[in-house]
Amino acid sequence: MHSHLTQIMGINSNAVIYGNVAIIAIGDFYQCSPVVATGIYSSLLWSDHFQYIELKINERQKTNLSFSQMLNRIRKLKKKENISNEDRDMLEKCHQRYLSQEYD
Repeated sequence: MHSHLTQIMGINSNAVIYGNVAIIAIGDFYQCSPVVATGIYSSLLWSDHFQYIELKINERQKTNLSFSQMLNRIRKLKKKENISNEDRDMLEKCHQRYLSQEYD
């Protein structure tokens, strides 16, 4: 990202970070694992020039704590881990509820 932005902005100095462009990076780092062994957030440019803020309140599901907790458990699963039976049942109930609303 640094090299592309400095090239786009026409800056040839290594003293200018990210092409002197303000960057706001927003996302869920659990959703996409890095393509290579280390992600961009482990690089020195990332750690030296970005501030990490973790949002802890799930606004969409804040009225249903058990559903919100289930979503967090699922998003933290590793590639080879299986979802628990309780979480699978909760998802199935939500799916059935959705299907019944769709055909009403």
